[in-house]
Amino acid sequence: MGLQKGNIHQPAKCKKVTKSTPFGSIDNPFNPVALALGSEGTFIARTMDRDPKHMQEMLKRAHQHQGTSFLEIYQNCNIFNDGAFEIFSEKSSKADHTIYLEHGKPLIFGADKNKGILLDGLQPKIVTIGEQYSENDLWIHDETDSTKAFLLAKMFGHNEDANFSQGHLESSMQSIDLVMTQCCKSNWKQSKTKKGLEI
Repeated sequence: MGLQKGNIHQPAKCKKVTKSTPFGSIDNPFNPVALALGSEGTFIARTMDRDPKHMQEMLKRAHQHQGTSFLEIYQNCNIFNDGAFEIFSEKSSKADHTIYLEHGKPLIFGADKNKGILLDGLQPKIVTIGEQYSENDLWIHDETDSTKAFLLAKMFGHNEDANFSQGHLESSMQSIDLVMTQCCKSNWKQSKTKKGLEI
């Protein structure tokens, strides 16, 4: 998603301090995949710029799809949001935080391929394979199931601090109150960056 000067980087974490958000971003990170699903997209995927093989495959599938395709590409911005997606691309953490979804196959991940995700009702749950769970217990990916697609979009979204199982996200009014409190504490009226806001 391209930005013009002074805009807020929507995938940035809530409360992240930047030049355009000196007291921290008040918005919850934007989830493009959830938006695409809600807009009735028929091919929706996510990939990484640092995984060219997977990115090439997803671009090819999106292009060949007969319908509305949407591909989100996690790309590092070393100026405004450096390292935001490192956990998914660095060798030391990638295996434990990345799942490659394949139609008809269970959701398995981990350096030793010993972790999986099962559905407890409609609540995703991470389990260790081999203790009390086997591959047969795991969530099988179905590209045609829109309900599970929404679960995936929320589970692997940008807002890692949100507790989606409780169905609650911090409201924007709480966020605005937080920023206004910070502004007052930091003597906002004498700040050179006060233009555009009133106290």
